[in-house]
Amino acid sequence: MRQQIGNGNGFGVGILDLKALERLLRTNGVKCSLSYILPLRPEMDFHLDSLLNLPNVTVFTFSQQEGFILLKLELLNAGINCPHCQTYTDTIHQNRPILVRDLSICGQGVYLQVPRRQFYCLHCKKSPTERLPFLEMRRSYTRRYEEYIYERVKELTVERVSQNEQLSAEQVARIFQRVARAKKKTGEILNV
Repeated sequence: MRQQIGNGNGFGVGILDLKALERLLRTNGVKCSLSYILPLRPEMDFHLDSLLNLPNVTVFTFSQQEGFILLKLELLNAGINCPHCQTYTDTIHQNRPILVRDLSICGQGVYLQVPRRQFYCLHCKKSPTERLPFLEMRRSYTRRYEEYIYERVKELTVERVSQNEQLSAEQVARIFQRVARAKKKTGEILNV
């Protein structure tokens, strides 16, 4: 079921497949019933943007369900420099929002609905996907969330972090290994 989000007067308007979101969260062990969605007031989005602290994004809508928070983001930049020819382009080829796990707020899991924009470069005729500084390509967790999981596994066990974060042990182990490989590659000291 696809549902219009917002209150009809321009605040928080967008499309979200709520049943798919609910299925995704339940497969990760999150008990939820999609309860309500709040439009943001101008003074409210400033505080959420500050709290979220991610570059070049703003919180467009906020919804709270049982046990988690969903923040729909909008990107502030209109375009990108094409990574193939370095020409600026703001022609969007397609925009497919993705759901990404972020650090918890007040004991509740946070999911970000992030626009995944693919641009069309008129100069080289290629369609590059926008790279975001807080998110690796083809990942469903923010960089800071992956770093948090890595640090928690160093303190606890994979199983304990899995229970605390409502992730599978395999997901936690993959995140830990990925971050460990990246740290080794960059020469950061690993205290495991």
